[in-house]
Amino acid sequence: MAYLSTTKFKDIGKAIKIFDADRNFTISIRGLMLHLLLTSLGIIVYLTFARCLFSQWLFFLMDDKEMSPEKRSFSKIILVLITIFWPLIVPFAYLELLKFHRKYNKEIDLLRN
Repeated sequence: MAYLSTTKFKDIGKAIKIFDADRNFTISIRGLMLHLLLTSLGIIVYLTFARCLFSQWLFFLMDDKEMSPEKRSFSKIILVLITIFWPLIVPFAYLELLKFHRKYNKEIDLLRN
């Protein structure tokens, strides 16, 4: 079990010693703060993208007037799951979109012109 101990109170801004049963190592306060900052930034980016994607997908879900109530409730469950796992879903959806675009490239160009 690891415990936290400071080397000297006047040097508390420089390093914190963490003792483990197998090894001793030192982590700087700056390193800990950088780790905390990057973790917080990652969480903020994840939640921001999740909120944006959820609102867009919810808009598309509610815009479909022909969907039955049973399918709509199932789609809401899927919407929540997709919102949670968007870092896995979005790249695969983009790859599928690229595959579709390559397959029907000529037809898409004809429709544009």
